[in-house]
Amino acid sequence: MTVAPSGAVYAPSCRSDAPNIASSALIALTEDGKRAWRLRLRPRTGCFAPAVAGDGTLVTTGGGHTYGISPTGKILWHTDVAGWTAPALGAGGTIYTIGGADRTLLVALDPAGKTLWEADQGAPVHAPPVVGRDGTLYLTVGHHDLRAVRPDGTTKWSRRAALGAMVAIGKSQKIIGVTRGGVVIAYDPWGGVRWRKRVPGAEGPVSIDSRGTIFVPSSGPDRIVALEPAAGHVLWRWRPAKAIDPQAGAPGEIAIGPDHMLFFTDEAQLWAIGPDSAAPVVELFAFRSGETTRFRKTAIRITASDNDGVTDMQLSEDPTFRRAIWQTFDGSTQFLLSAGAGEKTLFVRVRDRSGNVSAAASASITLVRRPPP
Repeated sequence: MTVAPSGAVYAPSCRSDAPNIASSALIALTEDGKRAWRLRLRPRTGCFAPAVAGDGTLVTTGGGHTYGISPTGKILWHTDVAGWTAPALGAGGTIYTIGGADRTLLVALDPAGKTLWEADQGAPVHAPPVVGRDGTLYLTVGHHDLRAVRPDGTTKWSRRAALGAMVAIGKSQKIIGVTRGGVVIAYDPWGGVRWRKRVPGAEGPVSIDSRGTIFVPSSGPDRIVALEPAAGHVLWRWRPAKAIDPQAGAPGEIAIGPDHMLFFTDEAQLWAIGPDSAAPVVELFAFRSGETTRFRKTAIRITASDNDGVTDMQLSEDPTFRRAIWQTFDGSTQFLLSAGAGEKTLFVRVRDRSGNVSAAASASITLVRRPPP
């Protein structure tokens, strides 16, 4: 499904009525989950999440068809050139999807559905293309290899990746994919591996919000696992109050609203999970040795609270935390003060499982010179 900037939710609907026959529709829901309209489409069309163009036009695909649909549910245009995967939108409203009898063609369409170019990938493309900030297209091709394609359709690079689902592009332009073995991998824009994180039951495709948080669907008890983008550390896990049938598989693709609300389907139900927007609070921050110390490496004490649990912290003598790294929260830790005698001010801030960051707290101590022997 897809969430428009207006908050409207657009969900594909595919139902098999008989062997080899299916009916398809696109359903629009209001922000509070009420149906706004339902548009019936050709069989097996509209089985993928639509893309929303800058003017509000919905682009939906399926069964080799591509449609342009108005926000009120009227068909604006239709083409049979391509449409075997969900569409992706590039600069100027260019539409990218997969065509060809063997699903080997990467096809570019203009905003009115006219073909701009086709590029044969030499093997079936199993997942929708994803567009990077510079216009580069990322595909999973053949035996789930990762390929980068320029906006003109020429190949930039290709890497063996064994990815089992479509990839997603993060805020820092990392390319995030999930292997068939449940490993989430982050690649840089040149195909180099930045980190790996095993998530039990992970099936993808992943979704990424504007803050860079990565949401991984899972077939395990934890139906959604949220990862931070820098190194793939787990921020939080979500599981429903009632256990899901283990045979149900992972939830569908997670759509993210403008207010960070998560929408997804699980066991034929539409779920909406509200974001945790409450920041944690640093309640106590002090040096254990008091107001003075003779040692640069000094012990500190931190107490912090949050409704969802504090996970990380940053420590720095720079109030902007420039070059400070996030580390696992530890209420009793040590810090190496900068060289030179005099007063030192240390700053701390903490982060919760949802990525909310506290206001900074500070404490001062004077580093004194050791008396001469």
